[in-house]
Amino acid sequence: MVLRRLTLVILAVTALTGTVRAADYPSRPVQYIVPFGAGGAAELASRVVTEGFTEILGQPFVVENRPGANGIIGTVQGAKAAPDGYTLLQANGATFSVNPLLYKAATYDPTKDFTPIGLVARQPYVIAVSAGLPVNTLDELIALAKERGGKLTYATGSTSHQLAGELFQKEAGIKLTHVPYNATNLALPDVISGRVDLIVTAAYTAVPHLGKIRPIAATSAERAKLLPDVPTFKELGYPDFVVEGWFGVSAPAGLAPEVVKTLNTALNKHLDQPKVREAFDKAGFEVTPSTPEEFSGFIKRELDTGREVVRAAGIEPQ
Repeated sequence: MVLRRLTLVILAVTALTGTVRAADYPSRPVQYIVPFGAGGAAELASRVVTEGFTEILGQPFVVENRPGANGIIGTVQGAKAAPDGYTLLQANGATFSVNPLLYKAATYDPTKDFTPIGLVARQPYVIAVSAGLPVNTLDELIALAKERGGKLTYATGSTSHQLAGELFQKEAGIKLTHVPYNATNLALPDVISGRVDLIVTAAYTAVPHLGKIRPIAATSAERAKLLPDVPTFKELGYPDFVVEGWFGVSAPAGLAPEVVKTLNTALNKHLDQPKVREAFDKAGFEVTPSTPEEFSGFIKRELDTGREVVRAAGIEPQ
């Protein structure tokens, strides 16, 4: 009986302590892991998010770039961190909905090893060809790919780009030779020079190189804001072809619900500000606020889509 009472007291104190800590959160700086190097869309999204958290919650939210292994290293570190709210992780399409399907080193489960905080934004991808490739439309590109029998090469800078490339081949009934790069900025020079024939990349990344590369089609559900003259695959007769990049905020599994609510409320409040929407609009992103539950469902659907593409392409985890 005494032991039972003591146990109940301990549980009550623990619960009370947890409530106080959640109410005081955050009381010190928060680490925000980005599993890629500085530069590009991931940096833009992380900067906007951390500035918002810092402004609204009153403590520094500091970006920590942890690149390596296509984002796996930083993501694994995020999964293993203490679920106390002082380590957050940038979730994105490559690390959450593709890497676990392609790499054995991605030892985490996006649906179990993380606490979803909220979706931030989606971004369109485009398939763009080197300016010297003699095609101007998607039909011409497909015809040339069939003519050359798998000899056309395509570059990617992330596994989410690779997923779009695999889906393109499946839907168009063609074969391309994949040339993977560790980052898009490493791939672009080879596409611009013509050493690689085409690239799958974010519209945001493609725009500065127009004239040197030529966007043929967008993989998003709607036309890219930055490239409004480029048709989508859906418009061109491929209704099931939709692959978009995305960014969200997550934490290690087991984060207290009160802290999740604090973070989600702050995130959505920040995303609703005109200056934030303007910053994302300039980059061609679509702001996509959500509840934690909606974000969890989104991740599961993205994983299901990835599994279908990977299975159809016959890709085995490496």
